[in-house]
Amino acid sequence: MQFLPKSVTIKAISDTVPVENQIKSYECLIKDAKPEFSVFWLITRKNGTQENATKNISNNSSKSGDLITLSSKLTLTLHKRFKELQCVAYFLDKTGIVTYSKKLDMLIEYSPEKDTMTLNVFGGKVCADTPTKFQCSWKGGHPPANVTLMYKNVSNTSKEEVELNVIPSKFHQTVKCLGIHIAANVSREKNFTIYYPPQVNIHISNETNNTLQINCTAFGGNPEIYEYKLEQKWGNATKNTYNMNVLSINNPSFSNTGTWECHVSNEDFHVNKSSNYKFPMKPIFSSISNNPKKRNVAIGESVIFKQCFYSHPKSDVKWQKNENLIDSNKYLTTDYLSSEFPFKGSCTSVKIEDIKDNDFGTYTLTVENTIGKKVIIFAMRLKEIVEVPLRIIIGCTVGIVLLIILGLLAYKCHKKRGVKHNKKDTVGTNPLEDAHMVSIYGINASLTGDVEDVYATISSEPSTVEDQDAEISDPRYLCMRHLTVEEQYAEISEPKYLEMKQQNMDGAYVNISKKPGDVEGTYINVSKKPGGKISQNFWDDLIYV
Repeated sequence: MQFLPKSVTIKAISDTVPVENQIKSYECLIKDAKPEFSVFWLITRKNGTQENATKNISNNSSKSGDLITLSSKLTLTLHKRFKELQCVAYFLDKTGIVTYSKKLDMLIEYSPEKDTMTLNVFGGKVCADTPTKFQCSWKGGHPPANVTLMYKNVSNTSKEEVELNVIPSKFHQTVKCLGIHIAANVSREKNFTIYYPPQVNIHISNETNNTLQINCTAFGGNPEIYEYKLEQKWGNATKNTYNMNVLSINNPSFSNTGTWECHVSNEDFHVNKSSNYKFPMKPIFSSISNNPKKRNVAIGESVIFKQCFYSHPKSDVKWQKNENLIDSNKYLTTDYLSSEFPFKGSCTSVKIEDIKDNDFGTYTLTVENTIGKKVIIFAMRLKEIVEVPLRIIIGCTVGIVLLIILGLLAYKCHKKRGVKHNKKDTVGTNPLEDAHMVSIYGINASLTGDVEDVYATISSEPSTVEDQDAEISDPRYLCMRHLTVEEQYAEISEPKYLEMKQQNMDGAYVNISKKPGDVEGTYINVSKKPGGKISQNFWDDLIYV
């Protein structure tokens, strides 16, 4: 008679957390079965493949009446690729194989691979006294590992990846990363090459053979490859530049004074250091920051006398008015910084407000030190008020009045001439048939056609009436009124010359040009016939045109 197992169970014998590379035992218990069952073990990997566990298996059975209980124990070394453990109980009967099985999930913890820890720096270089970011990473464990990054006494901890911002020192070149996991503790140290600037010294000496020597030295930097440059500055302006670290100047003078800067560069850093060289000098007045030395001012105005200067050593300042000393609390002395001088100078000024008669005169500035002195004199004079003479005012007034009168007379004359011209312009308007003679102030012209307006082009009046050249520069236009001419030739393609008979003209020709369409105006070009003469009456009549 057969009895199937009452239960099949699988469990770990110990309660410890399963960790990779740990040796751990498992038990499969098949309880109260008849006949006795056989057992085999299956391991399923994370990739889905299965394999039989055939080693380190022990089986023990016990009876309770006719029923048998089987205990099968498996001992194995855990691997992070194990996913599931299965116990399979079976026996053979007449119908085939009867099986019972039980599965157990294998939640195995494991650490990341030791050689997967990375330690890096952002930017590739570590420069002393420069903000730098380090990074440490240790990934791939279950659960994730804790990672701690340390530099000197500064540290930071995070899961799997951590960053640390520090300002490295050239005296501490090691960064350490520590990975901590349940199964293992891993640490990694990395020594970085730390780049740092050199120390720079500059020395100026003027002790041997009246020679000025400027010496620039650098040491203690990484890398120890340096480039040197010496600069001479006056104020903020660079006066001279030398690509060297040692400069010798024979017979130094005032032009060699100033701030000397030593510039040193290596691959990653630029360092400079400066030193001043001063030369004893009596006061020097500024040529760009001063006031006019002579001032013309009026009563009640204000004026400022100002002068800037430089000296070494410092100078005493004294102001005088007409050789009388001015109290120091009545003038001002301030600093003056300019590229005109090698170092900071001074400006002194005196202000005279609400000027009165007794303020006029000379103001003397004396600037003096142990080397010498400098004097400058300012003069303040009363401004002369220039008045316009009365005769000029009267003359201008009379001239304006005469201009007005002449303008009125010219306007009146022009108006009278216009009236006379209108009267002469009204010629008889009886209709003419065929050829007609048009009389214009003594000129008779024979016209043909329907012409309402005819213009005579007269050249400028000659200087002598008897003889005149043919060419005339300024034409004048005389409008000749004629109402209607009954007949007119249809086309006039070229100018027609009509002889005009006049008692004082030997001969004159009228040039008539036709206007297209209905002729509104015709222009008559009157020119003198060769050898002919024009009478004085002719020109007199034309004077009103």
